Order: sequence, then structure tokens, then C-alpha cells
Amino acid sequence: MALASTPPSRAAPPRIEPPPRAAGAWTLPPLLPVLLPIVVAALGLGILFAWWFPSVPVGGAAPAARFTDVTEAAGLAFTPPNAEQADAPTTLGGGVAVIDYD
Repeated sequence: MALASTPPSRAAPPRIEPPPRAAGAWTLPPLLPVLLPIVVAALGLGILFAWWFPSVPVGGAAPAARFTDVTEAAGLAFTPPNAEQADAPTTLGGGVAVIDYD
């Protein structure tokens, strides 16, 4: 005689309810234990880096820059291939790509 096996019943585990709070009681936000150490570490590192690498003191006006054109004296004679043309696509700057993904 074969015994028919029945699958064990899967009862839902008992739900654990949090203890009741008093009216107006303050609770700790769940992300505070995660974000507070990050903020404290960022502030500490900012203070340390400001101490280790102080900003350069202002020493007055910068010296005047002197540029001398020595291309002809060096024997360089370069003319861009489209210097005579008003070719707009080659004179424009780079482009920008923006993605707004929600």
C-alpha cells in the first residue's frame, strides 16, 4: 500500500508589528544613520584638504605677458587650406549633447 504524501502547508509567517508610538513622538529617519557619517566625513576631508593645501596668497598684479612672432624668422610659412574661404562648418566650435532621462 502506497502512502500518498501531501505537501506541507505553507502558512504565512506571523507579521511582527512595531510597538505603538506615543502621539507626537519623534522617530529617527531611516537614512540618517547612512547619510550622517558621509556628511561628517566630507566636512572633515574638506577641512583637512584646506589645511594641507592652502590657497595661494595674492601677491599683486600678474606680470605682463610678452609674445613675439618668430614664425617667419624660423622659416615657417603655413596657411590653412581654407583660410580664403568663409567656410562656416570648419570655424564653428564643438557641439553639446544633452539627455533628459526621467
